[in-house]
Parts: sequence; C-alpha cells; structure tokens
Amino acid sequence: MMPGTDPVTGDPVFEKPRYAHSKPKRKMEYAGLIFHDLRRTFITDAEDSGASRKEVMQMSGHSSEAVYKRYAIGQLDPRRAALAQLENYRAKKFGDNSGTIEGSPKQEGSVVN
Repeated sequence: MMPGTDPVTGDPVFEKPRYAHSKPKRKMEYAGLIFHDLRRTFITDAEDSGASRKEVMQMSGHSSEAVYKRYAIGQLDPRRAALAQLENYRAKKFGDNSGTIEGSPKQEGSVVN
C-alpha cells in the first residue's frame, strides 16, 4: 500500500492545511529507521567505547556540546546496577522479592476479572 492512503478505501489522506490558502499535502508515514536513530546509536556506541568526545562530535557534525548531549543516551549499566540495588533493598525490607503477593486470588489456571 502506498503511504498517505487510507488502508480501507485506498483513497489519499491529506494533512490539515497549516494556513487558509495552503495546498493540501498528502499525509506521509514512515515506520522504519530514520537518520537520527542511526546517529543516536553511533554516538551512544562511541561514548560507551571511550572514544574522544571531540572526535565523535566532528564525525557526527555536532558543533555544540548541548546538542551532542541530546544524542548521547548514556550507559545502561549504572541504571541496571541502581535497579538491582533497589530490588535487594526491597527484598531485605519486605522479604519475598518475586513480585507475587501472598493470598492473591490469581493462581495458575484461574481467570480473574
């Protein structure tokens, strides 16, 4: 099916006009990767590898640190470690850390509405 068409009727779908005299533009949808997704992946991988920020900024075309930081997602390991620490704390404080609640009406094979 062509982008910008109604999936049922196949008729073209148009965006709302921005101004009173604007020509209607066909609504476009893209479900794949876009350039910025790849750019973000590159910068995140470069940060994780320990590459020089100055060199990575030159390769990615960023001229300011502020814009570069928007693309540098950061490492997930410290976040995962913080979550594990929280889970351990709750396990010590509350006991069972399996996520189940004792006396819960939901058991294997039963349906609860």
